[in-house]
Amino acid sequence: MGEYLIREHARQAGLEVEVASSAITDYEIGNPIDTRAGRILTARGIDPSGHRASRFVAEDFDRYDLILAMDTPHYLHLKQLARTEDDKAKIRMMRSFDPAMAGKNLNELGIYDPWYGQMRDFEYTTELIDTAARALIAGLAAEGDAA
Repeated sequence: MGEYLIREHARQAGLEVEVASSAITDYEIGNPIDTRAGRILTARGIDPSGHRASRFVAEDFDRYDLILAMDTPHYLHLKQLARTEDDKAKIRMMRSFDPAMAGKNLNELGIYDPWYGQMRDFEYTTELIDTAARALIAGLAAEGDAA
């Protein structure tokens, strides 16, 4: 969901960004987005039908300027996968961009996968991601205005 929400907010802000989402395991590789997440995105006018899960690899640090982790285990895994201090510096928790989360510790910043939950869990997760995505894009837009 994060990939699509970030992309949509960037589009609305007139920013061109490259956004991709990746897993840290092979379990879902090649699978489409969860149908519940897909329904939520579709209701927002976002088409996630082309999504297929892929795995994050160390070379992705070379491809992207910012690597966002949704939860603490993913963050820690990415830190271990990082090859250099520069790689590590690219890793942030998604929710760290939410102004309401300023000063929170790593464990408080997690947006956990609602996979085992109900539709309301997906809706809640979407709101957390959306808030952080809006703030991330607003920050990027402000940087662009300052340049």
